[in-house]
Amino acid sequence: MCLVFTKAEYSLGVGFGLFAIFSILRFRTETFTIQTIVFLFVSITLSLLDGLLPIKNLEILLGINISIVVIYLILNYFEKKSPIVSEKNSIEVISSLDFLQLEEAERKRVLTEKTKLKNFSYNIKSINLNDNIVILKVSH
Repeated sequence: MCLVFTKAEYSLGVGFGLFAIFSILRFRTETFTIQTIVFLFVSITLSLLDGLLPIKNLEILLGINISIVVIYLILNYFEKKSPIVSEKNSIEVISSLDFLQLEEAERKRVLTEKTKLKNFSYNIKSINLNDNIVILKVSH
């Protein structure tokens, strides 16, 4: 993409525009997955390239667009075939708010009883005060 951007004439405003778009996406919205951010980056970049390159370079533009989309689809396919280890080996456990008042050793004992796992780590995913529950992500 950098090679294509060096071939096209664009102003400093385009760079600031891209920076603004991704700043808004990053800081003003909910957290996205890496896959979603890559998809947004590719689609915004392709539309920007379509607007910047002149019509006389239509073959080059179509070749770049098709190759980027094909590469994205291939990488997306391989990512779905091999899940991330932390996501593959984790479970969610729901407990009461009393869990937060326990000492660390007692927390580990409670989670060992609930999950039947010996070696694990856990993170607090969310706390729901309305329902009096804590959702924990236990990785093993």
